[in-house]
Amino acid sequence: MKTDKNFVTFSMKRAFFILIILVLSLNAKAVPDSIFVGDAVKTVLRDTNLLRSLAADMKHPVIFVDGKICFNLLSVPENLSYLIDQFDVDAIDSLCFDKRFYLKPYPSAIPNIGAIKITFKKNAHPKLVPFEVTDPWPSFIASGRNFATWIDSTGLYNDSVTVYHLITASFIIGKDGKVSKGKILAGNPRYPESSTELLRLISTMPDWKPGKYKGKPVDVSRVDFFICTPKQLKGDDIKKQKRHMDSLKVILYRVVTE
Repeated sequence: MKTDKNFVTFSMKRAFFILIILVLSLNAKAVPDSIFVGDAVKTVLRDTNLLRSLAADMKHPVIFVDGKICFNLLSVPENLSYLIDQFDVDAIDSLCFDKRFYLKPYPSAIPNIGAIKITFKKNAHPKLVPFEVTDPWPSFIASGRNFATWIDSTGLYNDSVTVYHLITASFIIGKDGKVSKGKILAGNPRYPESSTELLRLISTMPDWKPGKYKGKPVDVSRVDFFICTPKQLKGDDIKKQKRHMDSLKVILYRVVTE
């Protein structure tokens, strides 16, 4: 009889522990993403420390806007406060931090761990949207050249620079096609003059054909990479450095756009 009682006690304990494990596992699966709506969206986007804590476990998170991949933090600072400059915050319906998201676009790519998902209100027409959300995209129309050709023709050179390096910058393409609000998001701290020169070039950029959102012209934010070229390099040094930077830029571009 004593043995039976011990057996029953053991069975009850085992059942109790199994129940606890099941509850914990169900709760773990049911834990929702961090989702913010209404005024909470503005609070989150304007609080750098809060943004950092919400994205603490993310590595190179992807940023979705209306379901489209718009930015990838491989190419911009870990500080997410730059986002406030890329959107019409008043038109955002929800802001979601998904820490379970995982994406590796191709075998050699650095994986994206985590995603920040932004959705605009259905009936709102934002004043400012990311480049990738527009339809059609803004198009560069200067002298029949595309944007990449124009950038290369500007010659982002500097006498004091000794190595090629990438600068990440953002700017706004207005609904009138004019470019404004150039901002450096990531540069080389050894060569601040390169960033200064890039901002000057952005301020002199020719007009674009505006992009549209829901059929109406809209201000569009664009984030792009720019290569700063040292003047004094010659011959094989130039070819070697340029091959390295071109391959790096292709990888970064693929990670951002794929």
